[in-house]
Amino acid sequence: MGKFAAYIGRSELQFEPVGEHGTKVTILRDRMTKFLTEVSGVMTEEELAASRALCVPSGSVPAVADFARVVPLERLVAANQAVWLEALIKEQRFTSLLQPMFTARGGKMAATEALFRGLDEHGGMIAPGFMFDLARRARMMFQTDLAARRSAVNTAAAAGLQDLKLFINFNPSSIYDPAYCLRTTISAVRELGYQPANIVFEVTESDRVTNLDHLKGILTFYRRSGFKIALDDVGAGYSGLNLLRDLRPDYLKVDMHLVRDIDTDAFRQSIVNHIIGIARENSIQVIAEGIETEAEKAHLVGAGVDLLQGFLLAKPIKADLVNAMRDQQPAAA
Repeated sequence: MGKFAAYIGRSELQFEPVGEHGTKVTILRDRMTKFLTEVSGVMTEEELAASRALCVPSGSVPAVADFARVVPLERLVAANQAVWLEALIKEQRFTSLLQPMFTARGGKMAATEALFRGLDEHGGMIAPGFMFDLARRARMMFQTDLAARRSAVNTAAAAGLQDLKLFINFNPSSIYDPAYCLRTTISAVRELGYQPANIVFEVTESDRVTNLDHLKGILTFYRRSGFKIALDDVGAGYSGLNLLRDLRPDYLKVDMHLVRDIDTDAFRQSIVNHIIGIARENSIQVIAEGIETEAEKAHLVGAGVDLLQGFLLAKPIKADLVNAMRDQQPAAA
């Protein structure tokens, strides 16, 4: 707490020591945002996570029951920073770009992946990594993930793309009540004319899966309603291969680091060939993502993948441009 004590000492805030390691600070409500912003600049993320805070009305003495509300100082900082994220979701200032996927044989557009984007007050796009990182720290993953899936379905349906498979990124850590999430998703899907079989939930952040039984339960719930499942980043690490065994997805995505320069790398070729073999034996369709060169594409087509995705074929685009791209096929694939 040395940095915090030094900051408090040079500030104009009223404070007094509490015990050996604590400090009581009196902060006016309209100064709280400034205080938390300054603290986040003074202390590291690790120090914020290791520090604990309790907020009570000025002049009151904390009761025993109040100590159940003690939280890491990091959470207060994140919640303060997330005020704009709450407003963004409430005002529905978000959209989805769509990145097409093409069949390896024939080059036909068969699917799109929805990529969530926030919108600032001027219509500028906000990167999803920043939003989801903040949502995680502020305990807003559920709300943010729900907004992302709604955006995906609404955006694709508005462009009349119900005949294509729609891949929606699915973060396991955001789902606590699969029944509620499923009800809201099914309602949107049916209202917008989608068949559940054309919605594919793509499991992301497989390295963060800590409760496999919970994840399997969620996916079983989804499958029973007709939705399909994809596993992302297969081949990226031990956890991805184990999830492939445990989840038995309908689709798997070969990690883009294995795709890069695969036409000249025998080791990558061996790994991908084995992944394709496992998929074939288990009736799983294989998607190669991150394709950037014609040589990579040609090798993967020859190796037997089912679907192709990457900047060589199509970058993420606005939904209304997807049909225009379909009209120009097979130029892209």
